[in-house]
Order: sequence, then C-alpha cells, then structure tokens
Amino acid sequence: MKKLLLVIPLILLAFSSCELETSDNGDLDGFWHLESIDSLAMPVHQDVSDQKLFWAFQMNILQLRGAEQEFYFRFNHEGNYLDLFDPHLRDREKDDPVLTSKDMYLILPYGINATEERFQVIKLNSSEMVLQNTILKLSFRKF
Repeated sequence: MKKLLLVIPLILLAFSSCELETSDNGDLDGFWHLESIDSLAMPVHQDVSDQKLFWAFQMNILQLRGAEQEFYFRFNHEGNYLDLFDPHLRDREKDDPVLTSKDMYLILPYGINATEERFQVIKLNSSEMVLQNTILKLSFRKF
C-alpha cells in the first residue's frame, strides 16, 4: 500500500509535465485532394481529380503525397495568405534532403513552382479550398 501511495504522485507529476500542442489552423488542417489547376495567364484548365495528389496540413507542416513520393514544406498561414518554404523530399535513409530549384520538377504536379511560394487563400471552408498565386489557381476538396 505504501508503494502505491508513492507511485500515484509520480504518475500525476508525469502527466502534469506533458504539454499538449494544438493547431490553430482552423479549416486548413486536414487532408486535401487537388482537383484542378487553372492557368491565370492562358485559358488552360487541367482536371487532376483522377490523380492521387494530396496536400495534408498539420501544425506548421505541409505534406505533399502522391502515388510514389512524399514531400514536406513548412508553411505559415496568416490572414488570406499561405506561404510555403523549406521543401524536403521524404527519404529517411538520406535524412530527408532539401529540395533545390533544380528538383522543383518533382512537385510541379502539385501546382507548386518554386522552393518558396505565396498563395492567396481565395476560399477556405470545411470542404473546399481555392489557392491562387501569380500564375495558377488550385482547387481542392477535403478528403
């Protein structure tokens, strides 16, 4: 019984020292399926709804998932803007190497054209998201 009385305070102390992190990204958090890419320079619409192109937001990390490779960006979402930066290829054996401008062809299918991107958030709710930069408009559905 004495051992139990000593163990209980230790357990309570362990739980009280844990810190829960929560995200304040609102509707942005979650798993988004890229449905279409529209060019703003020309009347070009690309329907990609049949492809497995996903953006997943959690805390300050954006994960890009496709059929073969995964990529990570850090992001900042303030007001009506979404800034992407610090891109990495998910390759644990190579310590998730940083993507450089010569590697950007790998993430073009996701509508991202540079290692740092700024998108205006045109629409964002619990089921739809529309992002736009200077050359593209990207439309998503929450998955």
